[in-house]
Amino acid sequence: MGRSLTGVGVEEGLSPGMMTLDFTLNGKPVIHQTRLALTEVSWLAVGGCEAARITATGAADALWLWATRLLADLDIYAPDTTRIWAGVLWAVTLQTPWGTFDYSLDKLCNRVAVEYSYATDGTVGDRALTDWGEDAASIARYGTIEQLISGDGMTPELADAYRDQYLALYAWPTPLLNPGSRSERVTCEMVAFGHWARLQHQIYSDTATGQLDTAAIAQLIAGDFAWVSDDMTQVTASGITTSRHRSNNYTGQQEMVNLQEAGSTAGRVIAGIDAQKRLYFKPVSDALGYYWRKGEPHNTNLQQLDPWQVQPGAWAEQIDVIAPTLVDVIPPGRFFVERVTLNAAGTGWDVGIEPPDAQTLEKLILGG
Repeated sequence: MGRSLTGVGVEEGLSPGMMTLDFTLNGKPVIHQTRLALTEVSWLAVGGCEAARITATGAADALWLWATRLLADLDIYAPDTTRIWAGVLWAVTLQTPWGTFDYSLDKLCNRVAVEYSYATDGTVGDRALTDWGEDAASIARYGTIEQLISGDGMTPELADAYRDQYLALYAWPTPLLNPGSRSERVTCEMVAFGHWARLQHQIYSDTATGQLDTAAIAQLIAGDFAWVSDDMTQVTASGITTSRHRSNNYTGQQEMVNLQEAGSTAGRVIAGIDAQKRLYFKPVSDALGYYWRKGEPHNTNLQQLDPWQVQPGAWAEQIDVIAPTLVDVIPPGRFFVERVTLNAAGTGWDVGIEPPDAQTLEKLILGG
């Protein structure tokens, strides 16, 4: 299902549909001498702002500088100046006459500990944990990014050495080089991830006891991340209580997913970080959010929507489906919007929507 928006111009520094890309680093605007074009942006029902793809063109020296701006904040604004997406610069790929260089945050970590089994008498051994090792300079630049790694059959000395070597390798972004992939001139492609991805950067723990609603636990987790807004108006109690104590070494994101998957007394829960950096944790409403007519999204008053106005986490219905009465299957037409993707299409945008457990022929073949 898709829609193209046509007749909208493209200007210097702006993407199709006149969307504005606003990069900031440490609270200051990123000054650059490149032309940016947003080629794809997406949202998920569980996660919120998902990913954005951007191309940058300009002088070679200006393009190389994008590799130094990883974790810069990116805000995307629609033509009506509404902020529709927020995240951070996650990866930069530079194609050059000398090969392709990939910089990313994928393995970056600047605070590391090793959990391991230690035995001196030939038994299975007890679990042990090293002290945390840190790279203060990397933390000052990128914030704390934790990694807990595990090993078996280690001594304390070996575990400490393993930690120190891991930290030395991954405390700073290191380019992956492919010398066989070259281009005549320097080109730059960038990927940004929504702030939900940053919930992977810290281990969450809580020594307090007692029971709380799962939504209250989600708020505590979000509170561990300074960049999350303190506006909790998008959080709704689930009606399900759980122990507050956490000592399983899960990241903040994994803890949040576990709470979300438990649902609520009303049914399914969706959770994520929205374009205003707010946590949302709320049951899915049964109410209809959109109509789809002739492949075009409309609101419930049948008014046609701009592509960027369609968001996941709501029910939609195709109102022009013509089908006979079917038995033993759910009638066609109504679906839950799990994922929304906008792709640049000439001077406009194509909007793609994805229902839960979407299967393509390729997925079926590869999955057996």
